Amino acid sequence: MINNPALDVAIGLAFIYAIYSLIATVSTEIFSTFLKLRGKNLKIAILRMLDNNSFPENPKDNPLKTPENKLENDLSEKFLNQPEIRFLGRITRNGKERCPSYIKPTTFARALLNTLDYTWSENTNLSSLKEKLNPENPTHKLIINMLDEANEDIEKFKELSAQWFNDTMDRASGWYKRKTQLITLIAAILIVFPLNLNTIEISRKLGSDKKARVEMVEAAGNYIQSYSLVNHTNQNNLAKLDSLNTQMQILLSEAGETGSILEIGLNLKSPSDWFIYIFGCLLTVIALSLGAPFWFDLLNRFVKLRNTGPQEKTEVKDTRQIRKVSVQL
Repeated sequence: MINNPALDVAIGLAFIYAIYSLIATVSTEIFSTFLKLRGKNLKIAILRMLDNNSFPENPKDNPLKTPENKLENDLSEKFLNQPEIRFLGRITRNGKERCPSYIKPTTFARALLNTLDYTWSENTNLSSLKEKLNPENPTHKLIINMLDEANEDIEKFKELSAQWFNDTMDRASGWYKRKTQLITLIAAILIVFPLNLNTIEISRKLGSDKKARVEMVEAAGNYIQSYSLVNHTNQNNLAKLDSLNTQMQILLSEAGETGSILEIGLNLKSPSDWFIYIFGCLLTVIALSLGAPFWFDLLNRFVKLRNTGPQEKTEVKDTRQIRKVSVQL
């Protein structure tokens, strides 16, 4: 076991970051659900795929949908009205239908064929679908190319469509992450500054107070064991938000006693005090914006590193002394 004060301070900081970054992550999930960001993001991605690379959230606002080219750019509207897509969403209290938050690639491929009015029959030719498409339209041209590459093989066309959807979703996940990162950053600011989570002062406290440092390390070790057990037994049957709440409850319970030890007063009398407060809190905000998974992984690595190394030899010396005493007696 490695007994290094610097490593213990790093474990304490990582544990604190894990606690509050998880709170920020839960807050982000709640706001994302409230704002329906996933459904909106998926809808924008589908509009980009099927409506000639346009970005509007509302199909009615699509500038490409002029009377003369409406038939060429209404694939997304027809696609979203397919039963296998519509029924994945939910109906709000005011009767409006929400776009689903997630679509499987195989579902997308089947819905695309239905959007193209494909007749599910052994005698149906894929080449007949090209008559309904305009080669001058970039989206239609892409679909025509997939039809040619499939060479009348329906399974091949499904595979190509699913790959197209996966490639677009990889980009769409980047769009979604940028939106949620902004929400997480705002949540971190609202958490850090009122609670005075000053990285500089916390580091000083852990470095000078051995009792606080030891208890933080013990709490972090207990959490790693509890989290591993919960994650192993429930990873297949817990929803994402429920899993986050479970992790947060474990973290807060482990940090219950150590939180009172790390109480840091806010005493801002000089410009230097203000600088340390603002700069230290900004460091914490940046740390929390990295996300809970990052700090969970790093905390786990720190705890494992501390538990490695040679064991202390004090117990061996004590047993030898006991044996000598027993022989003399």
